[in-house]
Amino acid sequence: LNLLFDDYPAPFDVIVCRNVIKFFSMESIPMVQRKLARSLEPNGYLFLSTDDNDCGLELIKDCAGMGLSQIGERSIYQKSDHKLGAHT
Repeated sequence: LNLLFDDYPAPFDVIVCRNVIKFFSMESIPMVQRKLARSLEPNGYLFLSTDDNDCGLELIKDCAGMGLSQIGERSIYQKSDHKLGAHT
C-alpha cells in the first residue's frame, strides 16, 4: 500500500502506524493522517508512534476536523461515533 497515493482499505477498528509518519514531507503528513482517520470505524482507534516525535510529527494538528479526539497526552486518537457534517 502506498500511503500517499493509494486508497486505503476500510473500515478498521484499530490502526497502528509506527515509525512511518517521519518519512513523509511536512506537507504530506496531514493528508496521510486524514486518510488514516477516514479508514477508521466510528469509535475506532488510531495509534501513532511516539518514536516519530522528531518534531512533534505524530501529533495531529486538526483532530476535530478529522473527526478524532486525542486520548491523554500520547499519540492515541479515537474517531467520533458520528459522521462529520451529519445533521441531527
